[in-house]
Amino acid sequence: MKPLLPTLKERKRYVVYRIVTAHPLRRDISGELLRHLEQLLGVFGMAQAGILSVRYDSETQTGVLRVAHAQLAQVKAALLMIGHLGTTKVCVRTLGVSGILRKTQRFLAVAAQ
Repeated sequence: MKPLLPTLKERKRYVVYRIVTAHPLRRDISGELLRHLEQLLGVFGMAQAGILSVRYDSETQTGVLRVAHAQLAQVKAALLMIGHLGTTKVCVRTLGVSGILRKTQRFLAVAAQ
């Protein structure tokens, strides 16, 4: 089987987000975040967006999602609509978007300050 040509591959973007809460959450909530995105976008929307949680740091409450470039606006809007995770009120802020995973470090460095 021949590999896909580069023009036929899905282009991806990496969305760096931060979860703002009144009290720090000390657990991995990336699974809960994906479930809320599935409720907002639907199963087919999640499939089209190709959302994958790449990284989450519970100390700084920041994470990275991999998203298809065509669905970037829908995913960013869905992140804004998340109002609570479990019983905790949250606000999910998008810190930046990059086409290369390595370049997301600049957004994470700003978030850590």
